[in-house]
Amino acid sequence: MACFIFLRLLVVVSTIASPITAFFTPSGSPLFRCVLPAKTSPPQPPHAVGPFATVAQPAPTPVSPMPPSSTTSSSSLTNSPSSSGSLQPLGPGHGSGAPIDWWRQWYPMAFLDDLDPARPTQVELLGKLFVIWADHDKTWHAFEDQCPHRLAPLSEGRIDERGNLQCAYHGWSFSGQGGCVNIPQAEPEIKVVAERSGRACAKAVPLLVAQGMVWLWPDNSPDGMEASRSQLPSTVPELHDPAFIRGAWVTRDLMYGYDTLVENVVDPAHVPFAHHGVQAQRSMAMPLNVSLNYVGKEGVFLSLPRLANSTIEFHAPTRLHYLFDFTGFFQRVPLMKWAFRLEKWLRRLPPDTRPRSSLVTYTIPVGPGRSRILALFPRNFFAINKPRWLDHLERNAVLDGDLVFLHGQEREMRRPELKWEENIDRAFYMPTKSDEGVRAFRQWLVRWGAGGPRWADGVDSALPPRSNDRHFLMDRYTQHTTQCSACRGALRNIRVLKGVMAAMSLVCMTAIWTPRPASVLGKILGAGVAMAFGSWQMARLEKRMLFIDYVHAHK
Repeated sequence: MACFIFLRLLVVVSTIASPITAFFTPSGSPLFRCVLPAKTSPPQPPHAVGPFATVAQPAPTPVSPMPPSSTTSSSSLTNSPSSSGSLQPLGPGHGSGAPIDWWRQWYPMAFLDDLDPARPTQVELLGKLFVIWADHDKTWHAFEDQCPHRLAPLSEGRIDERGNLQCAYHGWSFSGQGGCVNIPQAEPEIKVVAERSGRACAKAVPLLVAQGMVWLWPDNSPDGMEASRSQLPSTVPELHDPAFIRGAWVTRDLMYGYDTLVENVVDPAHVPFAHHGVQAQRSMAMPLNVSLNYVGKEGVFLSLPRLANSTIEFHAPTRLHYLFDFTGFFQRVPLMKWAFRLEKWLRRLPPDTRPRSSLVTYTIPVGPGRSRILALFPRNFFAINKPRWLDHLERNAVLDGDLVFLHGQEREMRRPELKWEENIDRAFYMPTKSDEGVRAFRQWLVRWGAGGPRWADGVDSALPPRSNDRHFLMDRYTQHTTQCSACRGALRNIRVLKGVMAAMSLVCMTAIWTPRPASVLGKILGAGVAMAFGSWQMARLEKRMLFIDYVHAHK
């Protein structure tokens, strides 16, 4: 029971925190296998695919719970400082430089495990549609999602026999570089000229694969292409250490905007209420002494010593990184004071060998009022994961918990009279330090984020009308299941099992009406009831992958 209480107390630290399930004996020996970080480890650089190459990477700088320091240069792995970066800790409003260019950033769009190399996949970024696909060599490529012929979406096409992307409308085919390699309708005398024309080319965009994610660089202008070769993605420093595992990973599309998503993840105080009964309990709410260490063009850096010595790092514009160091945790939680020996053991360990875990979320601006989250949970202990599809049932319940009211909140905040861009405290009343991260992020967004993402030409920046259709807002099937290979497979198997069990139950119920010994009839009846119960359970699981309403009044 004590271990269970410990687990439930830890989940308050983040919006979709991973369950912490490692235990140690008071003497210091692990009850479960504990994988501790090595002293040194070689970096695992991202690799480019298609025609785009990356520069060599230096050894990664580990994330530290300390704020940016002026004595250590920042890691070139990320386009922003790590906690041991090169920036002097400053108060709000400091820093210099022009706003970021939203189109010259690397954005992780999907986990590689979730992409089907046998068919193209459409993704949306900054209001623009792209298609991601793999050739026969399993090399990944990305184009703007339109055929140069008649502008049909290439994502509706297929990978042809030669490993090229073929448009489904008229069969034009394109190589990984975007060059047209086949126009079936072309006469022999014009075929070569037509296929070599620049107007026949698909518009390729830079793409690379790093840490199991596929990253896009949306600016495919000549200058943008060149810039992509010298800038590296904001990868997770812990995953360059072989002692860490990636943990669970999940992605979902959300019916609220990028800024609302970042604001939500950077705010740990909402967890006991928004996720009551799923991650935490309302009774676990407490004052959070959130300290702002730095806000500047590179992002926002916060510390929360009361919550497992955690830090929150927003590496602009996409990576939000919680790092948990559990020293001191047991002293702060009254129910866990019995574990003072464990606390002493933790403090005796060198800092680089203590059990550590992280919550890393990538916040992707899809379009006005729409965003995508990619989350992963690195840790250096308890290297056992439950099946992804089973883990995702809980992750989706967490995301459902605040989806409806965040969809409404961002529309209220944009009422013209609030003028939040001039002063966020005019729109929000935030008297406690728990909201320090929200205030700092909004300051960053106005000063260094140009007020928000710059959408593609022709995209209306106004939010879509508010929707009261809860099924639309919390549509797990469209927002997650169809995009997740594990959940797609699980749903397929669940539906098969549901049908088989229902059929077997019907057979058993029919069989009891035939003359048989009482002992045999009893077994047949029991089997029929068991099959009916199993079919009902499969139907419940199926529903959890499609849509589950989340009503706080019933929690």
